[in-house]
Amino acid sequence: MQIRILAAVLALSLSSFAQVIGGGAKIGGGATFGGSGAVGSFTAVHPAQTITTCGATVSCAITVTSTAAGSTLLLIAEGYLNGSGPRNFSSVNGGMTHCSGASWGNNYSGGNYTFGDCAYLLSTTGGDTTFTWTWDFAPTAQSLHFYEISHTGGAVSIGTITAVSDAACTTCTLGANTLTGGTNYAQYQIWTGGDVMSAITGSYTAVYDTNNFNSAYLLNSASGSAPSVTQASSLTVKGSAIFFYH
Repeated sequence: MQIRILAAVLALSLSSFAQVIGGGAKIGGGATFGGSGAVGSFTAVHPAQTITTCGATVSCAITVTSTAAGSTLLLIAEGYLNGSGPRNFSSVNGGMTHCSGASWGNNYSGGNYTFGDCAYLLSTTGGDTTFTWTWDFAPTAQSLHFYEISHTGGAVSIGTITAVSDAACTTCTLGANTLTGGTNYAQYQIWTGGDVMSAITGSYTAVYDTNNFNSAYLLNSASGSAPSVTQASSLTVKGSAIFFYH
């Protein structure tokens, strides 16, 4: 009789333990196992980077693979102008939000300006294929870089944007991200100089387009250290470092 009672108690205890694990409860005050509380990750949606270049027009449109519902989007706009100050953001479509504190103007050589800015959408409804960026006045040349990432593990937020500035550099330091608020991070560097860029460090994947406008991304890293890039001649580099987290 005592053996039967002990067996029943043991079976009930194992059943309760399995329910606790399956529901995502914490074990011994540590990390959450299973359930909706599990730590997730970011994944680059193909194509990881989509780029278009435009000429001296006030607006520039980029066509992308149809976006997936729930994805996070980042649209980067960079431009060049000879002889006067940088252009500024006017509007963007697709329900995107203008990045706060990301814009820059870079007088890299004798009145020659490069400049840039961005917009984002934390969670898209999906199905978008075209995004249009509009400046206040037309630049001489411009590019758009588009990124889409999917994620698991909870709602996505955007972190504090860090300004990038490195004067007269051939080995140029970009921005350090102070990674707080989450357990997983998607980091981006956006920057312009005055010459051809190459060889980014820190495990970033970079794009150097035909206008010499640049961006790079790093997913699921716990390090927010600033990467560096190589520039063909010694000119000022400016831009922004951005991250999303959940």
